[in-house]
Amino acid sequence: MIKRIRFNLKLPGIFQLNITVLRSFCMFIVFFAGFSSFLCSQVILPENSYYHFEGSSTLKKNLVLDLHKFGDSIYGTYYCQTDGELHYFAGKLNSPVSLCAILKNGDSMIGEFNSLHTFRGYLYDVKSNAKNRFLFNETDYFGSMTFEAFRNTRTYDFADKPLFPRYKIDLLLLYPEGHPNRTVQDSVQDYILGYYFGQNILFNTREKMLDFLSNYYYQNYSEHYKTNAFDYRSSLLKWSAVQNVQILFNENFVLTLSIKQNISNWNNDPVWDKIYIIVNLKTGQRITTDDIFSPGYQEKLNTLLTTKLEKQFNITTTLLTEGFYKSTVTRHNNIFVTRQGIGFHYNPGDLAPANFGEIDLFFRFDELKEILLTKGLIYTLVQ
Repeated sequence: MIKRIRFNLKLPGIFQLNITVLRSFCMFIVFFAGFSSFLCSQVILPENSYYHFEGSSTLKKNLVLDLHKFGDSIYGTYYCQTDGELHYFAGKLNSPVSLCAILKNGDSMIGEFNSLHTFRGYLYDVKSNAKNRFLFNETDYFGSMTFEAFRNTRTYDFADKPLFPRYKIDLLLLYPEGHPNRTVQDSVQDYILGYYFGQNILFNTREKMLDFLSNYYYQNYSEHYKTNAFDYRSSLLKWSAVQNVQILFNENFVLTLSIKQNISNWNNDPVWDKIYIIVNLKTGQRITTDDIFSPGYQEKLNTLLTTKLEKQFNITTTLLTEGFYKSTVTRHNNIFVTRQGIGFHYNPGDLAPANFGEIDLFFRFDELKEILLTKGLIYTLVQ
């Protein structure tokens, strides 16, 4: 039973005060203290960051999420370790801690950071209008690598030169830090430096490296207008460049990352190039097709690639007749690995004219079982 305590304080005139105090008043104090603590511990996300989460949803367990945050932009992938199906998403933060993203299939993701290490929300299925709850916790997954995120973005408006269009550049960089094996970390850093910057950069900070690359893009842009100012068409278009690093797979000592460059230039002719790198996180060495497939695999793999392309584009005649450069597809090392299988990436212009776009030829592991090297690191991913 709650005791009731009554105080009567008699003050002169209208200041007579009658105060009743209940023991339940303590509950208000507790609530107020908790609410104050909540206000003081609001999540403050880093401006740029990379998260490696694992968790589950209403429908599936053993989910892995790689989420990239640069400013208010969000992108990444998630997949289930059981079936390996990979999903891409991209979106924006609509508050300091909540985001809305769209998947490639049109479904949407609504999520919120409850802390720096916890991400929860819903996946909305467009077709069924179903709401699928998920919860992810950040983890240093077995055989994974941690990364720091950096961004350099600039916009130039040449007010004194009205014929110049707007110039914008956005550089998004992930850089490995804090890995227990320094040799492996240095190796991954070298791969990123070589492919992202295109040369050996001697600056001692990532910020200075990005400044150097940003200035390099800007100089190319300026030089173009010095030599092409007579072309009135170029003054009607904007010029932009985006370059980023994305983690596609990061567990079981296998790291797959991509480095993508996307330039929208003055001729309204977008140029993009994507390079995938697979690294053995036990040795720091790059994994190639020779490390994945059994000796003598080359001819069989070329046949599989050609057949896959023909089916993907519904070719009923020949590849040459349909506008491709060659009658057969040959293997290369611009490849990526997921929990589900292996993909071969071809940039615009590799197999056909640029208007065909980029082409991915993806194989589930069971489609390649006859030529997979059973002793290789990649084979450990086969279910």
